[in-house]
Amino acid sequence: MRKTKLKLHKNLSVDMAGLCDVAFLVLVFFISVSHFEQWEPLKIETPSSEKFVCMAYRPYSHAIIYVAVNKVMLQFVDCDSARKIALSAMAQKYGLKFSIEEEDKFLKSPITGAPIGSLKLYNDQYLEWDAPVNRPGIPYTDGNSQLYNWILEARKAEYAIHHRALLITIKADKNVSYSVIKQVINILQKQKVNRFELLTNSQPTAL
Repeated sequence: MRKTKLKLHKNLSVDMAGLCDVAFLVLVFFISVSHFEQWEPLKIETPSSEKFVCMAYRPYSHAIIYVAVNKVMLQFVDCDSARKIALSAMAQKYGLKFSIEEEDKFLKSPITGAPIGSLKLYNDQYLEWDAPVNRPGIPYTDGNSQLYNWILEARKAEYAIHHRALLITIKADKNVSYSVIKQVINILQKQKVNRFELLTNSQPTAL
C-alpha cells in the first residue's frame, strides 16, 4: 500500500508586539541619557584640560556664568519662580519697577546680560533665538558689582523655593585673562560659595 506524505505547513508569522516594546524601551533609554545641545548667548571656547573635565548643563546645575573677553552674562537654568523672585528683589534693591509684561519678557529670556537699569531694552533679543545677541553684559567690578547682587538674590530665591543651595557653573573663554576670572570667583567666595563647576574642554588643543 502506497504511503502518502503529508505536507506540513509551517506558520512563519512573527509576533511583532514584543519587538516593538523592546525598540521603544531602547529609544526611551537613549533619549533619557542624551544631552541635547543648548543655545548659548556667547560663543565661548573653553580651555583644554587633560586631567580635569567638568560638564555643564547637568541636572543639578542651577546657574551658569558666561565669562567672555569683554562681558559677563548669567543664565538661570532653574524654574521661573526663582527667577521672578530674584528679579523682584533686584528691582527693589535698585529702585526700579517692572510691569507684568516686562516680567514675562524677562522670564522668557534665559540670559541676564545687561545692567539692571537697561535690562528692559534687551529682553526682546532672546525671543528670536537665531537673532544676534548684543547685550553689554552685567557689571561685575568692585565699584558696581551687579553680578554679586544677582547671584545673591538667585541663591536666596533658590533656597526659599527648593530649600537647597544654588549650584553654579562658570564657563569662561580660554582667551579671558585670569584677573577677570579671579574677579568672578571672588564674587562667589565673598558669599562663601566655594563649591562650583569650572567648565573645561576634555580635548587638549594641539600646540
